[in-house]
Amino acid sequence: MRNLDTILRRLVPSVAALSHCRWLMAPLDWIDRLLSSPFREARRLPPNRFRIRVGVGNRVLFNQFHHLLLPINFWFHVFSRGYASFDSQILDIGCGCGRFAMPLRDYDLYDSRFTGRYTGLDLDREMIDWCRRHFDQRFDFVCLNHYSRVYNPTGERGAPVIFPVEDDSQDFVFAISLLTHLLPSDLEQYLRETWRVLKPGAVMTMSVFCIDFLDERLRQRWSFPYRQGAAYLQSQRYPEAAVAYEKRYLLDVCSSIGYGGVQLRPGPGQALLVAKKPVSARAAFLAGPAEPTQSEIDSDFWSEEQRATPLRSPAAPAALDTD
Repeated sequence: MRNLDTILRRLVPSVAALSHCRWLMAPLDWIDRLLSSPFREARRLPPNRFRIRVGVGNRVLFNQFHHLLLPINFWFHVFSRGYASFDSQILDIGCGCGRFAMPLRDYDLYDSRFTGRYTGLDLDREMIDWCRRHFDQRFDFVCLNHYSRVYNPTGERGAPVIFPVEDDSQDFVFAISLLTHLLPSDLEQYLRETWRVLKPGAVMTMSVFCIDFLDERLRQRWSFPYRQGAAYLQSQRYPEAAVAYEKRYLLDVCSSIGYGGVQLRPGPGQALLVAKKPVSARAAFLAGPAEPTQSEIDSDFWSEEQRATPLRSPAAPAALDTD
């Protein structure tokens, strides 16, 4: 199976690009609708081609459970760490077909519901239009017209990445499988914009392929044989199909922007980049010394050294040489 997967990866370096082929996806969508028709939960899911586009472990059919379970596990992690709550302002960068918004939309237990504001951003207009039709007023989905050879080939080339969100407004910002498709200049822009919109003291998490953490099992699937500046690429034809970075580069970029407590946590597949926007020096002075929250004490988010070190005011973004 590993050899077969490797061969398929070489023949089809970008499944996302393939999912835009309607004549190829139409039969799979039809079969999926037929299989899902007896089950209300499955009928509410996005079309099969969208699920393939955002990633379902190479399962072109019978991927409903995979699509549903990943975001549920993610929110368990987020809420248990205290990164967000049910009344938070949340920004999902690279939201796709609303995969991670669905559990918050559908959660309704003993008068407990998500009452915050959820904003999803993506380059794929087709998926954004689907989300706008299937989510209520607590959720806002915005299509960014930024160029991507794989995800938005008609987008504006060279346009700056600007999130339609106010400064210091978001309690939690996350991106799943976004940095895995960004080349260095775009990656740095997205991290700077994330910094801008985060509230002081808020946390961001982003998954990423990290060369340092690729074990033998992952290297059977992802070899990243090509280089483009700081980026390791799986395909020269589709550079954004899969992109990896070294741990040192990611930590240095985040630190240069001004994030504090930057960590890169190994995971089963992609690593998780976690960072916090420090409270400004003036706000920290007015508030006085603060005790760490219970979630910070219980988690490994802050090391003893980090908790003992005062947070610096954000530094100006540094221009990094990525050639």
